[in-house]
Amino acid sequence: MSFPIVFVLIIIGLLAGFLSGLVGVGGGIFAAMNYYKEGLVKWEYAAVIALTFVVGGCFGSKLSISLPDQTVRRVFGVIMLIGAIKLIF
Repeated sequence: MSFPIVFVLIIIGLLAGFLSGLVGVGGGIFAAMNYYKEGLVKWEYAAVIALTFVVGGCFGSKLSISLPDQTVRRVFGVIMLIGAIKLIF
């Protein structure tokens, strides 16, 4: 793996973990197993993302418990809205 790829994977893992920890999203393990069975998982990429996901999740959950519930709900709503707009277009 080249350095730019590792760097991007680290950023993806940290952001995904942070946002998941912040709003309490989880459960991608069973979906990942289905992708693995189809031969669509690059384990070296998955390992980097998984390790940084844990770190990001730790920071996101610490921030989440320090924020008011309504703020966390709004952040979750914005994330869902961005996802919905992306799916529509």
